[in-house]
Amino acid sequence: MAVRFSLLLLFIFIGENSFAFHNEELNFSLKKNSSSFIENKGQELTTDSKSADFILFKAEIPGLNLYVTETGFSYVFLKPEENEEGKKENVGDAKPELKIKYSRVDVILSGAKISRENIEYGKEESGYINFYRSNLLKGVTHVRHFKNFTIKNIYPGIDWVWHSDSSSGLKYDFVIHSGANASAIKMIYKWAKISIDENGKTVLIKTPLGEITEGEIQSFQNENKITSNYFLTLENEIAFNISDYNHEKDLVIDPPLALAWGTYYGGTGIEGITNASTDPFDNLIVSGYTSSADFPVMDQGSGAFYMGTFTGQSDAFISKFNSANQLLWSTYFGATDLVGARAHAVDSNGNIFISGNDYGPTIPLQNPGGGAYFQSSSGGGGLDAFIARFDVNGILNWSTFYGGDGEDWIFSLTTDNLGNLFAGGYTNSSNFPVQNAGGGSFYQAGLYALAQYDNFIIKFSNNGVRQWSTYVGGSYDDKGISLSTDVPGNLLATGITTSPDYPIQNLSGAYNQSVFNGGSSSSFAMKFDINENLIWSTFLGGSGYDRGISCAADPSGNFYLTGETDSPNFPTNDPGGGAYFQNSLGGTTDIYISKFNSSCSLQWSTYYGGTSIDQLCYYGSVSYANPLFIDSFGNVYLTFLSKSSDLFLLNPGNGAFFQGVLNGTNRDDVISVFDQNGVIHWATLFGSIGADMANSVTVNSQGDIYAVGEWNGINSNAILNSATGSYFVGAHISGDDSYIVKFEPLNPIINLPLEVNTISTPVSCSGNCDGYAFVIPTGGTAPYNFIWSFNGSTNDSIFNLCAGNYFVTVTDSLGATAVDSVIVNSPNVLATSVSNAVINCFGDSADVNITASGGTTPYTGTGIFTLGSGNYNYIISDAHGCADTVNFSLTEPPQLNITVIAGTISCFGGTTTVHVTANGGTLPFSGTGDFIGGAGNHTYTVTDANGCAQSQTISITQPLAFSVSITESGNIICYGDSVHLVANASEQANFTWLPGNQTSVSINEIILQSENFILTGTNDSGCVDTAMISITMDLPTVSLGNDLTIPCNATLIVLDAGNGFASYVWQNGNTLQYDTIEQQGEYSVVVTDNFGCEAFDTVQVNFNNCTDMEVPTAFTPNNDGHNDLFHILNAQNFYLNYLRIYNRWGELIFETEDINEYWDGKYLDKNCDAGVYVFDISGKNRLGNSVSRKGNVTLLR
Repeated sequence: MAVRFSLLLLFIFIGENSFAFHNEELNFSLKKNSSSFIENKGQELTTDSKSADFILFKAEIPGLNLYVTETGFSYVFLKPEENEEGKKENVGDAKPELKIKYSRVDVILSGAKISRENIEYGKEESGYINFYRSNLLKGVTHVRHFKNFTIKNIYPGIDWVWHSDSSSGLKYDFVIHSGANASAIKMIYKWAKISIDENGKTVLIKTPLGEITEGEIQSFQNENKITSNYFLTLENEIAFNISDYNHEKDLVIDPPLALAWGTYYGGTGIEGITNASTDPFDNLIVSGYTSSADFPVMDQGSGAFYMGTFTGQSDAFISKFNSANQLLWSTYFGATDLVGARAHAVDSNGNIFISGNDYGPTIPLQNPGGGAYFQSSSGGGGLDAFIARFDVNGILNWSTFYGGDGEDWIFSLTTDNLGNLFAGGYTNSSNFPVQNAGGGSFYQAGLYALAQYDNFIIKFSNNGVRQWSTYVGGSYDDKGISLSTDVPGNLLATGITTSPDYPIQNLSGAYNQSVFNGGSSSSFAMKFDINENLIWSTFLGGSGYDRGISCAADPSGNFYLTGETDSPNFPTNDPGGGAYFQNSLGGTTDIYISKFNSSCSLQWSTYYGGTSIDQLCYYGSVSYANPLFIDSFGNVYLTFLSKSSDLFLLNPGNGAFFQGVLNGTNRDDVISVFDQNGVIHWATLFGSIGADMANSVTVNSQGDIYAVGEWNGINSNAILNSATGSYFVGAHISGDDSYIVKFEPLNPIINLPLEVNTISTPVSCSGNCDGYAFVIPTGGTAPYNFIWSFNGSTNDSIFNLCAGNYFVTVTDSLGATAVDSVIVNSPNVLATSVSNAVINCFGDSADVNITASGGTTPYTGTGIFTLGSGNYNYIISDAHGCADTVNFSLTEPPQLNITVIAGTISCFGGTTTVHVTANGGTLPFSGTGDFIGGAGNHTYTVTDANGCAQSQTISITQPLAFSVSITESGNIICYGDSVHLVANASEQANFTWLPGNQTSVSINEIILQSENFILTGTNDSGCVDTAMISITMDLPTVSLGNDLTIPCNATLIVLDAGNGFASYVWQNGNTLQYDTIEQQGEYSVVVTDNFGCEAFDTVQVNFNNCTDMEVPTAFTPNNDGHNDLFHILNAQNFYLNYLRIYNRWGELIFETEDINEYWDGKYLDKNCDAGVYVFDISGKNRLGNSVSRKGNVTLLR
């Protein structure tokens, strides 16, 4: 049993002091933004540089340091101010001195025991921190930092849990276990005055830097709110009062999300917002399509693009709202035919890229030059994509068609941290504009032969210079829907494929589904590195239809995919830890959410849906929405549409917006929020009574959530006019209107100090003065005034700047000031170098490598050029048009020549010397000299110092082969026969015979054994050949095997001389093939074959284990089968001469010479009387020794 309640930490501080900082150090400090807890390993010091061991953890967020200590926790709040005494005239790079004003509040847990030994560390962040300071004797390294930790038993049975929440910042919980007393918790505030409101719900903290209100204490148990409040026990001591609750279950407190603004957006026609995002200034950007002539438009002025009149059947639009929900800029973008915006993206400088499709020949075009891609007319397919770029002030910088002879759809735009733009979609154009980036990048040059549509991916620089463009697909339809980039710049892609041969790339340790699972379509997931190399590609789906719709990456390199599925076996994975998990298909279609780590290993994958339809695409049309968003803390935001009355929803309570049932009978939109571990924190329906379309969700830097889409019904419960000046239309205008809704965290409101951030762009070329700087104030109270030290400008931006450091002073409406500096950088001087400008061989060319450094990439005019001899002049330019010229000459060496001369071969199979020489070319040569060659064609190659080669082939001949042979006469049958051998040769020759070294033409030899005769012949040219003949005698052979040792009791043993002989003679005169072994001794046989040739063999036979003769002393011949006969018991060991039986009168009554004949107790066929009888036995044993035995045997009746 445990009780848990949480408190949201606000910005609280203590004690006041001031000290001066150099502004570079200040910038470093103020820009730190950590939401993790850093363990203290000795890096924390007191003001006198002694180790502050009482500090357990430190956390930092802008303007605030939090310390968890052995007595409680402390806040140190920092406020930068310009040092009046240190002010200087702002000239050149002069840097003003700033001072930091700070306050501190200590919160002491009265009576608590906070021990380092009781810390349980939670989720550790990746990486570690090293501290090196002048007041540390040595660095403190490998310091860990955590998202959460627990200190056990600070009071008996009460744990203290600290964690970082993405929407509320740093928080702590008290977990009260069974038997513990919550009233033991008392918090004493030092260096601040505190008061509690009349309801006991909030705490007001007064500090030297202002007043802060701490949020409501919130308590929930199983989604039921538990009444709880603060109360003062002493002037500055707070305790908690919690009403009755179930002590067997946890008590959980979370800050909710409230509806802050909701409006219809459109005219009397049909429109839809397809995409929403926020810029670096927390402005909301929306884009889409409209057929309304009275769509709300607004001219921003100052050169911003503005088209105030509806031009055709359908126009694209783009609109910008500030964080106060006020419309700043809104314009049509179209032509006389159907035009619609499908996607847009905002880069880190606030530039806006928009894309869509045009069915007509014209849109507002803008060619910026500088190498930007520009296509001035439609590709002829009836529907082309377009891409346009607006700068931070809405000025149209670039606008172009993009497409070929078919249909070309762009459904996704995204930018990376370098400002590069990626566009993704699909096409059936056979001549879609492609470009191979080289360097191993993925490249598919054409539309797959059988495919109706293939995906495409395009990469541009921020100024529109195309860097890469490729088809991506298989043999059937492929429709790329969504692109995203992660922090390192890797590109992620997802979409829909029906191609079993879609490009798949397995990655070790990753989720790899290499086989199409057989449904009507499958999702796919792809990852490319920063050089456009494909590092991973996989199917993601089951046996039904699966559609990948959106992808996004979190700050840790994890990435998420979402889409819809009706597959009963979609890949799922439950990570545990409280993550939302639905392991089976809920209804007709479900949403899926899948999370992968940076190594592409599947970490979490779940269905999300009820028993009806939950989807991102409607009626089979392709979604061009971005329903998935990941914030800077890794929280996941998802919007979609649902017809399921039993969809899982979650009401966090305490004022959060929540709609638990469908508004009407059609479908409503849904928004859900998950943390980085997949735990769901909020899920609600919202919408009108008609058929709603949820298209996109985004979150600004303050945690405000924007959801956009379409409502075609009235009575939406998410309509709210937030404040004076907000754009607001509270009534349904036409059959299909766009909507914008905004939810914001119910966090305490704090007037943060004024802070200044600056953004700059470098000068285009070294020495130019065309830089740009922009200031972004936060905190304080708007409006703001600006003064730039450079020229006294009072705008928030200045232009035509040379490289250097510039200062700006910002003053808010209450007179608070802040100073910041901005550096306008300059690229290095553009310099060109030439390498490999050498022609190595006569008649060849050189692959001259012209490279550039400095300037701004990409460069134009660099590369590898194949050039012949001559004089050359090249001009190189960078992305900003900066140019450099290089001149060089190429010459070629003289031609390489080769000479090959061969000698004569004397004998067939012999060799000769080949002499190879060369001239010309470049010394030294390889391949010259004398070589050994045989008959045939031979090619010799000479290579010079530059690798140039010349070859010559010659033919070397040889004489006919000289050969000798042997003719045999005679008939060798048996030992001592003779043979006649004659030498033969192909030409006149001398002979030598071996053995014997005879030199005659023929020889006669008596054969006593099988033998080889070798003939050597030598002709007049000294060529030698040999021949050999083998003379064999087929003498018979016989084998009786190895000597034998056998036991005496062995039965019949036979020796076999083998068959096929004409006659046999054994040592005992036996003439058969077999002889029987009867006793120990030597056995021999002589065999004769059919030619009269003889063979002989012997074998020694020995017996062992021979025992004495055994006879019974009595027997009973009564025919019962037991001991009925008298005989030698071990008869197999003996040969019998005789066995005789006598009666007591000496009469012979039985006699036999057959050892297998037994006495049956009868004489003359009559039974003998019972009594004693005499036996006499004589014979030989197996060893050949005579054996005799006499004795008595008793006959029993």
